[in-house]
Amino acid sequence: MTPSTSSNSSHSSTSSSVPSATGLLSNSLRQLMVKRLLRSLWKAKLRVFVILILIVAASSLSLTMAEFNRNAEAVYLDLYAETNLADLVVETGDWPVPVENLSGACDELVARSASSSLPVVQCESRLVLDGQYLKDEQKEDWIRATLYGFETPTGKVSRLWFDEGNGRMAIAGDEAVIDLHVHEQLGVDLGDVVTVSVSGHMVNLTVVGIASSPHHLYYIGDTQTLLPEEGSYAVLYMPVAPVAALGGLPESARNQLLVDVEGTPDYDLQDTTTDEGKALRPVKQDLATALDGQNVSSYQVLDRGGIYSVELLRQDLVGSQKSLPVITGLLIGVSGLVIAISLDRLIRSQSKEIGVLRALGLSGAEIRNVYLLAPLLLGLVGTTIGILLGLWGSAGMSRWYFDYWGVPVVVVRHYWDLIAFIWCLVVGLVLLFGLRPALKAAKLMPLEVIGSKQGTRPREGLLRLTAGLPVTVGLGLRSTLRKPGRLAMTVVGLGLALMIVGGTALMMSSMMGSLRGGLEDAEAWDAQVNFMPEQEGDLRNWSADHPEVRAEWFLQVEGSAVGDERLFMVMGMENFSNTDRWGAMHVSRLSQGRLPDPVRSPMEALVDHGTAKLLGWEVGEMVELNIAGNRVSVRLVGVSEELSRSLWMWRDDLWTIMGDDAVNGVYLVDLEPGTPAARELEELAYVTYHDELVEGFEKTWESQSAVLGIFLGVGGLIGIVVLLNTLLINLAERDSELATLRVLGASRRSLTDILLVEHALVGLLGGLGGAVASLLTAAWFAASFSTWSFYFAITIDWVILVYIILFVLIASLATTFIGTWRIGRMDLVEKVGRMFS
Repeated sequence: MTPSTSSNSSHSSTSSSVPSATGLLSNSLRQLMVKRLLRSLWKAKLRVFVILILIVAASSLSLTMAEFNRNAEAVYLDLYAETNLADLVVETGDWPVPVENLSGACDELVARSASSSLPVVQCESRLVLDGQYLKDEQKEDWIRATLYGFETPTGKVSRLWFDEGNGRMAIAGDEAVIDLHVHEQLGVDLGDVVTVSVSGHMVNLTVVGIASSPHHLYYIGDTQTLLPEEGSYAVLYMPVAPVAALGGLPESARNQLLVDVEGTPDYDLQDTTTDEGKALRPVKQDLATALDGQNVSSYQVLDRGGIYSVELLRQDLVGSQKSLPVITGLLIGVSGLVIAISLDRLIRSQSKEIGVLRALGLSGAEIRNVYLLAPLLLGLVGTTIGILLGLWGSAGMSRWYFDYWGVPVVVVRHYWDLIAFIWCLVVGLVLLFGLRPALKAAKLMPLEVIGSKQGTRPREGLLRLTAGLPVTVGLGLRSTLRKPGRLAMTVVGLGLALMIVGGTALMMSSMMGSLRGGLEDAEAWDAQVNFMPEQEGDLRNWSADHPEVRAEWFLQVEGSAVGDERLFMVMGMENFSNTDRWGAMHVSRLSQGRLPDPVRSPMEALVDHGTAKLLGWEVGEMVELNIAGNRVSVRLVGVSEELSRSLWMWRDDLWTIMGDDAVNGVYLVDLEPGTPAARELEELAYVTYHDELVEGFEKTWESQSAVLGIFLGVGGLIGIVVLLNTLLINLAERDSELATLRVLGASRRSLTDILLVEHALVGLLGGLGGAVASLLTAAWFAASFSTWSFYFAITIDWVILVYIILFVLIASLATTFIGTWRIGRMDLVEKVGRMFS
């Protein structure tokens, strides 16, 4: 029994030692693979650095934009809650009504809504008048101004927000509170005396406070001006009585009613076709009924979507939120593609080592896990660095953005859920891109690797296609086209790399063309004056005294489509033309249809291309309009290219609708600033000069372009990095083939010619791919950023597309000389021996 037992024990010991030895061997092989992988990554330091830079850029920019978007939303909501932003606004514009009428309508509305799900809490009426502000007394430089007359100090609805140490509300008739933007842009401070003029009445006011209004966070004087020029607008807040006196109106005159509804109900968004403010619809209907009962005829009922500043800032934020996933996806996609290409190249170069390791017993799963270490390490390191930079960037961007627009910041926060989400997202996606090459390595079998050939014979069709070409050209084409997968990946990589820079460049070109065309091509006047109807008599007298200045009088009022609350400007014109040779001072740049005919039944009108697109209107269609509270049907006979949402009809037709033959605007020709006639006119009303408008646009566009230039710089840098990295990888894959040709007698000049052909083809296809990707990106930008307030369509700028193609082509050809340099430095014996080993 004893020997038997001893024998069994010995057998058992031997059996248990086998898996132990196998495990030790497996661990040694894994360690060997890890060391080999790390050495390979160290040898490719430049490519590893490029990948890290892309991952850092993806994670840092993503976190910066994500936290900025949430901070911006929080800042707006905090400020709107702090100031009790109105839920509904009634505007009568240039037609003020007695305060008793608005108060009576409010009382009726409060009573009607008392038992509803959205009771009205309170109302407040105001008088809002446009005037002028003396910016520079020495130069007699007047700028546009808006004066708000408050019934109660700081207001009950849409209150003023005073920062600590910024004074108090104006009480006396010679006091005023200036908007925070006036303080920042014009340098006006507490205790300063400013001069304003309304309807030709001038007064000096002492500044006793500096405040912000929720209606003027986005600071702009004219809703038809898309890019505000700094220092060209002033807003002041005063008691209502002195404002009415300045306008030559009764003290009881009001043209705005602010309504506060309990809670914060959703409102209708301007950039969608659905009505998100359904809960407010009954309140609006009751308000309209109450206004009609108080003999208020010309008015518009708006929700928060109709407050220009509120809606523009919201749309800007929505545009940033829409672009976040695209930019994040693009940066991660480029990073992942570079990782996939680099890792695939690494695995091909180590295929024989992998085959030997498989023959020694290392499993496919173990090989896969080892090769996943590269993207995992790069993702962890790059994303961690990017997150730290993103925390700093989000705080800086939030402060810079709100400082740029002059918006008072309540609080800037960091959000751990966003940090965790972006960290996991970037690391996960980078790892996912590295999975395919790692799985490819795991599937390599020893016999497959040992028996594989380094090269493959080109297809017969490709041979026949290149048979008649010069040798170097034929070899270059066959070498490039025989691996369509590699070529496709290169083209895709170049296309992705150029999406940001090309798409941004095309978008900027389209925006610039649209804005410049609207200012220079469509406007044939030298000066324009917008005024209250009560000032018409004084301005007519001025025009009669200056017959050398040609005048064209017009009427503009707000309107909307029946069933749609988005507002557009209805322009009643004295003349129409689609060319300035016909003499009209506003040129209708027709894209469809014809100009409207006068004295037609039904009345005819032009509509701008943005309004037609967003409302789905077609030429020849009858549309139902609500114009200043009057419902009317008009036939659309043409579509024109205009800067703002607008509808254009004959002035006599608009007079028929309004029941009044008043005008509130005039175009002037042959009037230059600084002349006696101009100075006389400036004492009566604010004058907009065409040349100054264009100059202001140019200055503002420069500052806006500087911001967009950041995206161009980032996109251009990414494009260059990916382009060079991809092309250098292609060169590295050719080392053995080029060495073989060199040994067989090919000259360096011949090899350079072959590389030139290859890189010319890659550059041309990559450039075309980049141009197409840029065009698609620009179209997406236009679709995402075009809103009711700011609509533009992408126009193909062939110069930019040609530049994109040439950029890729020249960069690709330039890497040829790097290949020639590599050929001169390579060890031919080593390269050829590696190829046949």
